[in-house]
Amino acid sequence: MSGTAPLMLGVSGCRGIVGASLTPTVAAEFAGSFGGWLVERRGSGRSDAKPTVVLAADGRAGYHAIHAAALAGLLAAGCDVIDLGVAMTPTAGVMIDHLRADAGVVLTASHNPQQWNGLKFLLRDPDATTTSAAAPDAATAAAII
Repeated sequence: MSGTAPLMLGVSGCRGIVGASLTPTVAAEFAGSFGGWLVERRGSGRSDAKPTVVLAADGRAGYHAIHAAALAGLLAAGCDVIDLGVAMTPTAGVMIDHLRADAGVVLTASHNPQQWNGLKFLLRDPDATTTSAAAPDAATAAAII
């Protein structure tokens, strides 16, 4: 697989080759944009105006720099972050609901080869009665990006 693959954008986030199309700068910018959108969505009139975001990583090689950058982006945007460390996407989804967090960011590239990684964004439905954390719909994803 080529080391020059482009950054892939989708409804649930972005994926790329670590150090090539997915750099710490890209990770910080995407996480910061998501965090900023969450802050705006939550509204400044609330006493608990800071959204809470669960951060997890699937432990792929080289994830540390992407993790640090995503964390920095979320914090800079004004989010409170609960860092799960290494945890799979389904675990992060359950924890988002369990902790009543607003959202989550999972560092994963799913089925892609090890040199790939990405940021997968999950939103919690506060009105759901069962596990609800899921990727945003297409319109919401477009608003975030």
